[in-house]
Amino acid sequence: MDVGAGDQGIMFGYASDETEDCMPLTHSMATRLGKTLTDVRKSGLLWWLRPDGKTQVTIEYVQRADGSVEPQKIHTVVISTQHAEPLKAT
Repeated sequence: MDVGAGDQGIMFGYASDETEDCMPLTHSMATRLGKTLTDVRKSGLLWWLRPDGKTQVTIEYVQRADGSVEPQKIHTVVISTQHAEPLKAT
């Protein structure tokens, strides 16, 4: 029985006021990057991209005296994707 890799999910257990959709800013940004990967792959703009891309965004926050936090800067962006074999990509 083929059940796959088993690493195909993400769960957040809270709402956030960082974005209009009440998701954490890091999640919204990573989701948009993933959507862009899909769009450029499907359009043929980056024909050598393959499915199963992954994204991660890390943001640095500052905590205020009242306990709330405010995004200060994007710390790290990671984008990983399958791609065509190097000899076929030239």
